[in-house]
Amino acid sequence: MTNRGLQIELSLCQPKEPGGFQLAILDCASKDFSSQNIAIYLRSISNDGDYHGDRPTPAEGVFLRTSCHELEFLEDKI
Repeated sequence: MTNRGLQIELSLCQPKEPGGFQLAILDCASKDFSSQNIAIYLRSISNDGDYHGDRPTPAEGVFLRTSCHELEFLEDKI
């Protein structure tokens, strides 16, 4: 964790409804939904103009969390 963000590796998958987002699967569970994976919404910023710092290369896969108040519960536990 730095003032530039957090660097972690997560598995990504596509949401059921397209919208330019990816789902990052977290390694945790909810006690109410213990049989499902929890995922957060991310948007790639590697190739657009939203990121104005020491720009990483597109291959590094830089993402910004979006819809911070929403979680996705995936039916098939991965």
